[in-house]
Parts: sequence; structure tokens; C-alpha cells
Amino acid sequence: MQKERAKTYGAKIRRQLLSGMVVVAMAWPAAAFAQGGSVRYSYEKIEIGGQADWVLVPIGEATASGKVSAQTVEKAFDGLKRAKRATYGKSTLKLSGKFPDKAKAVVTIDPQYSRYALIIIAETVYTLTELGIQGVEFPGHAEGVVARKDVPFSAYTLTVPLWKVLPPGKVTGAQIQMPDGTLLPSKEIDARWKSDSAGLRALAYGYLNSDDVFTVVSVARMLPSLGSFQPDAMIPLLENPARQIRQVALEVLKDQTNNDKVLAAVVVALSKEQDEEMALDFATYLGQAKQPEYNVHQQYFFLTRSKDEKVAAKAAEKLGERSGDAGVVTHLRAALEDKRELVAKAAATSLGKLKADNERIEALSSDKVSAAVRTQLAEDVATGSKDPASQGAALLYLAKNSGGSRSLSAIESLGALKTDSARKSVEAFLKDPLPERREAARKTLQTVGNIDSISPIADAIRANTDAVLMEETGYEIMAAQSMDTIISSTSNRDNLVQRLAFRALGARAVMDKSKDKRVVDTLESGTKHKDPLIRGAAARAMGTLATAESLKVLVGMVDDKSAPVRRDVALALGNYKNGEQIDVLVKYLDDNSPEVISGAIDAMEQRQEALSWKKIWSLAEHSDAGVRASALRALTTLVDRQDKEAVRQVVSLLGGAVTDKAQLVQLEALAQLGRFNDEMAVTSIAIRVSAEEKELRLAAIRALGTAGHPSGTPLVVRALDDSDLQVRRAAVQALGKLKDSSAKPGLQKRVELEQDAGLVELIRETLKTI
Repeated sequence: MQKERAKTYGAKIRRQLLSGMVVVAMAWPAAAFAQGGSVRYSYEKIEIGGQADWVLVPIGEATASGKVSAQTVEKAFDGLKRAKRATYGKSTLKLSGKFPDKAKAVVTIDPQYSRYALIIIAETVYTLTELGIQGVEFPGHAEGVVARKDVPFSAYTLTVPLWKVLPPGKVTGAQIQMPDGTLLPSKEIDARWKSDSAGLRALAYGYLNSDDVFTVVSVARMLPSLGSFQPDAMIPLLENPARQIRQVALEVLKDQTNNDKVLAAVVVALSKEQDEEMALDFATYLGQAKQPEYNVHQQYFFLTRSKDEKVAAKAAEKLGERSGDAGVVTHLRAALEDKRELVAKAAATSLGKLKADNERIEALSSDKVSAAVRTQLAEDVATGSKDPASQGAALLYLAKNSGGSRSLSAIESLGALKTDSARKSVEAFLKDPLPERREAARKTLQTVGNIDSISPIADAIRANTDAVLMEETGYEIMAAQSMDTIISSTSNRDNLVQRLAFRALGARAVMDKSKDKRVVDTLESGTKHKDPLIRGAAARAMGTLATAESLKVLVGMVDDKSAPVRRDVALALGNYKNGEQIDVLVKYLDDNSPEVISGAIDAMEQRQEALSWKKIWSLAEHSDAGVRASALRALTTLVDRQDKEAVRQVVSLLGGAVTDKAQLVQLEALAQLGRFNDEMAVTSIAIRVSAEEKELRLAAIRALGTAGHPSGTPLVVRALDDSDLQVRRAAVQALGKLKDSSAKPGLQKRVELEQDAGLVELIRETLKTI
């Protein structure tokens, strides 16, 4: 089989030599130099019949003299390379097997010099077989083993193909072989050139359809010298299977970088090219075009598809320096979907340099772009864009898709944009499943203070999503509005908005020190409203005014049939600090509604009324959790801090409440224990530091920080390793309050382990303060 392949290649190489070169028959002595091993064969220019041409001749080589061996063969090949570097380049020889009979010689031809393959094959085969090698293999350029018999000599008659003598004048006294096989004297070709140069030129272009690579390459290079160059004829060669032909076609077309037809063909060829180096040549060529539709930095476009991830990433990075070209932005947008994160992230960075906000925002909703890249895009837009709409979209993405502190800070940053769309994005988080996001949204909207947030807050209250806190936020926002706006809102069709407006009206009047008669008139009408929500809000506002006139109105509401209204009346009375209507509050402590009892306790706490101490103490064991929580809070406020025994009793009561069956009471007990800088309080809090419920762990950690007792430090340090980010953040904040230097090792260790960048920064800031 190997011999058959060699035979087949012998026929092939003969056809190539005969079609591509001038050849003559010469009889050189066989093995004339083999004894000394001092020979190499070379194509040299010689005179034959008065004509100069190139033929294979033996050359003495002193460096290869001596006993023939494998080393001799290697020296002979090196001699060929030294003598003809421009032909061989970095071609290599590899010998294996027993020398000489079973020796195997393989020559790898330098791809950059593959156009000289036929010359290298002929010279190498003749030289090495002269030294005893049976044949040579040329991977990629010949099938099987090429022997000396496969490299032919020709007849003495000088026969030259037509393409080699054009334009005329190069050869005289030779026969010219026409494309159809006929032979014509060279003089006749000279005459025909003068009369019909176009016809001969057309025949020369016909050689481009040859199956022989050497012929096509040689003709392509020659054609521009014939005049009336036809670049369209080169276009099909751009997709020729032979890389050498594609390369030469591009070289010949070097002056056509403004030819639309050629450029379009190169774009097509580039899209099909599998050879990376050739594709780069195509891309570089297109990069030289002046037309915008082609000069879109194709070199870098191609390189972003390189198999080398670092090369592709560098190309994407370079495209970021190419502003003013829509094609670049489009290409980089596509590169965001590259499965290689390094490349996609480089594209994201470049889009940032080009300020391509639209493309970056669009990519945030694409599943084809990895989550890590989308996060980078969002961060870049959020921090680098000057367009509020783009910033808002990026921050919303981060708020929804980031974890921990980054999500919360994104919500806060949305509020800081102060645009309607950003505010609406924050409002959407009022009903988020995560309580920390709801809290961040609530606080952000309270800071923004836009009246338009009142309706979404009312919706959140209706959904019972943190209703108490939401109402307080709505109240604060409404109270920050103008008097006219608040009064107008008391007529809103939404009863929850009305309630917030009535509550806020009293606070606004106090802040403005207003004597506006509309305030009292509006509030008094509210106390008679059929909706208990409105009556209660009006009562709370009357209490805020804390005047004799408003007190008179409140007295008339003491026995309102609605328990929520009576609770609001109790809270309103909490604003009076001179004992007014204390009997009403005492009476309310025995009301049949728990919420009224709770309101009365809260009012007494606010007024510092300790006369019902025993009653409130007994209510700490009430069946209603809300009442128990209010009692614990009031007792903590009302206890005389100088009475150590009373303090001990309250701390003991709170300690027992941390295991109450209701979480509401447990949370309140922990919060109130945090008001005592006492080791006994720390011991009680410690019970819930490792609670299963995150809310209890958070409350316990925060209480330890508020208490400020050093015995709490080790407990808080342990919480730095909590599985929940919010708890870890609370622990860092608590240590910041404790300011205990013994916490430093724990904090430093956490810096090394923590994955949340925001928390790492907080830890470092905390370390500086303690």
C-alpha cells in the first residue's frame, strides 16, 4: 500500500513539475559522490541551448564528507537549509530506525514556505537518497514515501507553458505549450501579443482554473504584470481549498482594499476560514478598507473568536478603544454571550468604555449571557453611566439578583436617583418575599419622601406586609408634605391614604406652628367620620396637637364603639404629660380589647406614668402576645434604674420572656434586655444567639451590641460565622458598638473568609474603630 501511495505521488509530482517549470533531460552519474557523502542537490540556473533555466544539479559539500551515517544525513539536510534559507525556512528533518537500510526520514516543511514544497521535495529526496536513505516522507505534501524515481528529469527540448512567457520577450528559441496542448514557437507568441494581447491575457487567466497549486500560484502572481488586471478573477481563489492559493490571492489583491466586490468576498471567505492564521490575514485586509461597513476592525473581530482565550479577551479589550463605530458595539454585544468568562467580561468592560448603555442593559435580560457577566454589566452601568434611566435599570437588576448587602444598597441607590421610574422600582420591593428588602425599600422611600409613594405603601398595608412599620413610613412621608397637600389628601378616595393624611395633619401643624383653622376643622370632621380608620387617625392627630381644645375632642371619643379607635385615643392621650385623663388610660387597661389595653400601656410608657406599675406587671402574663410585648416594653422604661432590686426583677422577667410561646414577645424581650448593661441581661440574651429562627438570632445579636457589656463580645464573635449574611452583618455592627479589642482576631479571620464585598468593607472599617 505504501509503495502504491508513493507511486501515485510520483505521478502527481511529475505533473506538477512539468506544468510548473521548464525542465530538461540530463544524465548525471548515479551515486557519483556517495562514497564521501559530500553531496547535496540543488536547483540552479544553468545555460541550456542558449537559454537560462533552472534544473536539478549535484553540488559538492565538504561539510558532509566522511563516513556516511545518520549524522552525515542530518548535516547534509542542514547544508541544504543553510544554502537556501529563503526556500526552507524552519523545515525540519527527523530520522528514526536503523541506518541506512531501515532508516525512516521525515521532512516537515515550514508552513510559511510551503510554496517551495516541490523544490524542497526534489532537493531533499535526491540528496538523502544519494546518502543511502531509500525515500523520504513529507507529511501534508505527499502521500507515503517519495523516492528518487518519483522526481523526474525531462527532455532536452525546451518546452515552456504559455503563462511562463507572458508578457513576451522572456524566452526565445523555445516551444510554447498552449492551454489546449498545442505547441507554438515563441516568436509566434510575440506576434500574437502585439495583435491580440487581450486574447492571450484571457488564456493566461484560464490557468487559474488549474488543479495544480503551483500553476495557480505562479499565474496569480504574474497576472498583474500583464496589464488590465481583473480582480474579479481572483475572488473565487479566496475560497480555494489550498491555503497557499488563498494566501496568494489575497496578496495579489493588496491594492483592492476599496473595491466593494472584493471586500464583500473577503468577508464571506473570513466567515468560512478554518485556518486561524489565514483568517487573521483576511481580517487584517478588511481592516485596511476605508468603507465603514468593512472597516469595522475585523482583525479584532476575528481575534475575539480565537481558540486562545487570552488572545480573544485581549482583542475584546482592544475593541473598547474603537469608539464611534456601531459595528464594534454590535460585535462586543455578541461577545458577551461567549462561553469563556474571560472573553465575555472583557467585552463587558469594553462596552463600558464605549458607553454602550443600551446594549449593556439589553444584555441584562438575556439568559445567553452568564450571571457573572450580567452582574459586571450592571455594576459598570450603575457606577459609571451618566444616564439615570440606565443606572436605574442596572440597579434594579442588582437589587433583584444580588445577595446580601449589595441588594440592599442597590435599593438605596435607586432611591437616590430621584427619578419616577427608580422610585417605582423601589416601591415594588415593598411586597418582596425577603423582609430585609422590604425594610430597605421602606426606609429608602421614607428618605425620598415622595407623596406618590403613599398609594403603594397603602397597598402594602392592605397586604399586611409589615403593616405597622409601613403605616409609620407613610405617616412620615405624608407629614413631610405641605399643609395644602395633606389637607387635600384627607379627601383621597383610598381610606388608607386618608388615614395617613389625617394622622400627618397634626404633626405638620405642630412643625409649622400653624394656627390655620382648617387643621382643627378638618381633624374634628375626621373624628366623626363613619370609617373607624379615619376616626382613629384624626384622634391620633388631635393628640399630636396636645391642646386643651383637642383634648376636649378626645374625651368625646373615649367610648367609641370601635376598638381600633379607642386604641388610637389611648395613643393620642400619650402626648399629654401632666396627668390629663389618666383615669381613661387606667380604665383602658381593663378593656375587653387587647389592642386597646396595649395602646393604654404604650401611652403610659410615653407619659412615664408609673402609678399603674403593678397592673402593667400583671399584664406581662396576659393571654394576648401584643399586650405582653407592650407590658415588657413599658416596664423596662418605667423601672427606676437606681432601684437595683427592681431592675433585677425586670431583667429576670425579660429573661423568662425570651422563651415565650409567641415570637413577637421573644423579640420584644430581647430588644428590652439590650437596654441593660448588665451581665444577667447578657446571660438571658445568650439563649437566643443560636436560635433556629433568623429573626431571633438577629434580635439577640443587636441586643448584645446595644447592651454594651463586654461579656457579650465572645457571643457576638461566634455569630460572625453564622450561615446568614444578615446575621453576620448584625454581628459586625454589634462589635462596632461594643468596641472591645478582644474581637479583633475574630474580625480579621472573617475578612479572609467573607465572600460579600460590602461586608468585608464594613469589617475593615470596624477594625479601625476598635
